[in-house]
Amino acid sequence: MNSSYRTALFVVGISVLVGVFVLLAGDDSGSGRVTTTPDPTVAAVGKATIENGVQYVDIDVQAGYSPQTTQATAGQQTVIRMHTKNTYDCSSIVVIPSLGYQKSLDPTGVVEIPVSADKAQGTIDGRCGMGMYRFSIVFS
Repeated sequence: MNSSYRTALFVVGISVLVGVFVLLAGDDSGSGRVTTTPDPTVAAVGKATIENGVQYVDIDVQAGYSPQTTQATAGQQTVIRMHTKNTYDCSSIVVIPSLGYQKSLDPTGVVEIPVSADKAQGTIDGRCGMGMYRFSIVFS
């Protein structure tokens, strides 16, 4: 076996080993498949619902707000429903400056925040007590 043939075999062998290592390092399950995690900075967009002539914006509260942005119809009586379930982090303190609202939510339950039709305009922004987590309701 000549030296150039051995060198080529060595290079191919190392390349295969590196490729296998890269595939296995990307997945803890050992399946060899590389998986990706969703980007947490991408905000989910929700849509308000209408029940008995009232517009509802439902927001789940736990380690942030979901959805982070909700689209709603402007000029319509609206109720923001904040849903908590074993929520003990700073997102349980809700601040909505344009409504003059600030409240510490119970760890589990639903709190309804009324928004009059004249205030249901533009964008209403909310945040946690520390300002780490945010949500927006966009009225159009």
